[in-house]
Amino acid sequence: DLQHYHSRQFDKTIVVHNAAALEGAVRNRNGLAALPDIEDGAPYAIFVGNISPNKNPTCLAAALKILEQRGRPLTVYHVGRDEVRLLALSVADAGLAYPIKNFGILTDEALVAAYRRARFLISTSTHEGFCLPILEAQSCGTAVICSDIPVLREVAGEAALFFDPNNPTALADCIDRIIDQPDLGRRLSEAGVQNAAQFSWARAA
Repeated sequence: DLQHYHSRQFDKTIVVHNAAALEGAVRNRNGLAALPDIEDGAPYAIFVGNISPNKNPTCLAAALKILEQRGRPLTVYHVGRDEVRLLALSVADAGLAYPIKNFGILTDEALVAAYRRARFLISTSTHEGFCLPILEAQSCGTAVICSDIPVLREVAGEAALFFDPNNPTALADCIDRIIDQPDLGRRLSEAGVQNAAQFSWARAA
């Protein structure tokens, strides 16, 4: 956007990237924190962020409905706030038989545990400033499925499956792929760890 709207000044611009803020918790190898309302070993996906219109929760709910219609329901946990109930209303409108569950706000240690136990992170955003959850998930070795928008291409690199955020079927197809192809999930996990290592607050400073 800066290059498009202020092209004459773009050669004076330096992009300073953020970094994941969970380094201490990620390094902690003393076990995973307990999580509420989750069965040990039950596969799930994770959706992280305080819900606002740009998070595009309708796409997630619609994709989950498509999976239910395919006979492949997916458990999804949301981490964050939904103060104006955009996510809750999207779930209700979609008529999900398996509603999205909510972890609420987690400590860093519990958030790392939630990432590490998840099969993958889903990000359906239409616009983002950066999207820290992508790097957080990658630093925990969690595969990422995210919207094909420029900022997420920049942040996630080659270590994600991308889909059109206006196409819930495309998201459902990505979810099917990553579930049906364990090797794909492992490759994304390994590539994600390498990608996240390129971002650090020391480098930003």
